[in-house]
Amino acid sequence: MRHAPSAYKKKRGLAGLIIGNIAILGLFLILIEGLASYGLLVYDLVRLRSVSERRHTKYDPDLGWVNEPDVYIPDMYGPGVYLRTNAQGFRNNHDITATFRTERSVSSAQAIRSPSALGSITPIPGVSCFRRSNHGSKL
Repeated sequence: MRHAPSAYKKKRGLAGLIIGNIAILGLFLILIEGLASYGLLVYDLVRLRSVSERRHTKYDPDLGWVNEPDVYIPDMYGPGVYLRTNAQGFRNNHDITATFRTERSVSSAQAIRSPSALGSITPIPGVSCFRRSNHGSKL
């Protein structure tokens, strides 16, 4: 003789079914999220570009990274925004000529503070010493 299932067993079976379905749904969501992460990783690796500065720089042991000479990259920083370096490696459209002044000026902080210190300075050929005027300030 079989007895009819009790209400307790029915409730217990229904709760187990609900908990089992929630656990399966959670595992399914974790699986989808993990696969999506791998998909995004593959997408990033395919689209990955090198660092844009490597297109126009080289390593210098004294200065670090410097621009390569004579480089022109159109649309480097966006549409219509180019990068151009001259023969000296400066970011410029033309070469820069070096100009030197024949006279040089030296300003000493001690000479500005104390006029008596000017007498102890030995003149150097080609170098002129001057004292700045500080209007309204005390020396």
